[in-house]
Amino acid sequence: MATEVMTPLNHKIKVVIVDDALVVRGFYTRILEAGPSIEITASLINGQQVVDYFSAYKSKVDVIILDIEMPVMDGMTALEKLRQIDAGIPIIIASSVTQKNAEMCVVALEAGASDYLLKPSSVLDLSRSDHFKQQLLLKVKELGGLKYSKRHSLGQGGSAQHAKKNISEVAETKPLKVCTQNIRPKAIAIAASTGGVQAIGKLLNKIGDRVKQPIFITQHMPAIFTKIMAEHLSKSSGKECVEAVDGDIIQPEKVYIAPGGYHMKIKEGTGGLVVALSADKGEHSCCPSADVMIESLVKIYSQELLVVVLSGMGIDALKGCKMVAEKGGNIIVQDKESSIVWGMPGAVAAEGLAAEVLPVDAMQDRIVDLAFIAE
Repeated sequence: MATEVMTPLNHKIKVVIVDDALVVRGFYTRILEAGPSIEITASLINGQQVVDYFSAYKSKVDVIILDIEMPVMDGMTALEKLRQIDAGIPIIIASSVTQKNAEMCVVALEAGASDYLLKPSSVLDLSRSDHFKQQLLLKVKELGGLKYSKRHSLGQGGSAQHAKKNISEVAETKPLKVCTQNIRPKAIAIAASTGGVQAIGKLLNKIGDRVKQPIFITQHMPAIFTKIMAEHLSKSSGKECVEAVDGDIIQPEKVYIAPGGYHMKIKEGTGGLVVALSADKGEHSCCPSADVMIESLVKIYSQELLVVVLSGMGIDALKGCKMVAEKGGNIIVQDKESSIVWGMPGAVAAEGLAAEVLPVDAMQDRIVDLAFIAE
């Protein structure tokens, strides 16, 4: 379930569409402008056009939908230039599902793209895909609404101090669970969705080989993406990161990423702890689900489990975190200001389950500190 973003009734989310195919731009426009809440302020055909437009008309842009493969300037080059103009502008990368494009999408997410859209393989499939239409609307409304809310609640020149005050106010809707036990974890679980790829990369790159505990990650992504993500994290962090395989024996210092389309559980096996994968969606709205992963881990590690909840839409991880808190385990969530979407971490903080609410850069050292607490 996505977090609903409230904007004034007379405000329309301003969207810029960038794709070299006229039929694709027309399809996006028809879907997005069918309701009263979205306005297409520009329909452009390449990366250079969107860079020029955004440089001149920032106030007319709440979210950008950016194709990857385009003439003159491709989406990856445009993404870097747009981030230089405004690092906070929500950018949704749109791409067809191929190995090459999936890899570029992962690179784009690591570089700061907010989210992605997987385009069906043909224009006919594009027009028939209700799932794609739903995802297009959901992501534009969520990210565009958040951009508007941040801009107008903090003001164009809002201070960092004011932002942190807002974070504190939301986090303290219930008293935060005080972390007094300082228990050294035997395992670390990371849950993330929209905006999580970049945050995970920052965490693993910083902690490197300083953390010996096994790390388990559920990031909401399609199957082809999670394998590429694991390969990229291995290269950038120096840690062994793998897309989990059913029956994998859990080893220290290794990072296990739930594959797209499968829930990842950890259970007792004949040779020790092993990975158990399941494609049964069950009651969960997403697969993989962070709740499924966390619930299986807390049954094994009890209070010796550290859970980290990063940027993401919805409330996945909340149910699992309730179990961790009941057992006395530690929970750290990313703060609102450094999150692209404060849905998942915000839900945990609002229930008073988080021991700490931290910006992603501060989480790195805190994880290392906890990992080395004397037993």
